[in-house]
Amino acid sequence: MDGDGIPLAFSINSGNTNEQQTLKPLEEKILSDFNISKLIVCTDAGLSSYTNRLFNNKKDRAFVTTQSIKKLKGFLKEWALDPTGWKIRGSKKRI
Repeated sequence: MDGDGIPLAFSINSGNTNEQQTLKPLEEKILSDFNISKLIVCTDAGLSSYTNRLFNNKKDRAFVTTQSIKKLKGFLKEWALDPTGWKIRGSKKRI
């Protein structure tokens, strides 16, 4: 997306294509077309395959995905919902 939130491109695949297999080729095209190396991929759980996470576990890239709090084990649910102890990235200040 550009600075105004407008998509720069679209990728359309056949309806019977597994979406997990479409992410890597799309990212490779974006990296090439826009001549970038830094990329943060934000997806829903459907695209969070091991292969996709591994592809983005590189120096200037990252992968963020959703996680259902309802499906977490008790201690993880407590940790995720606890309003204390969180830190703003790049800051030493805790919330």
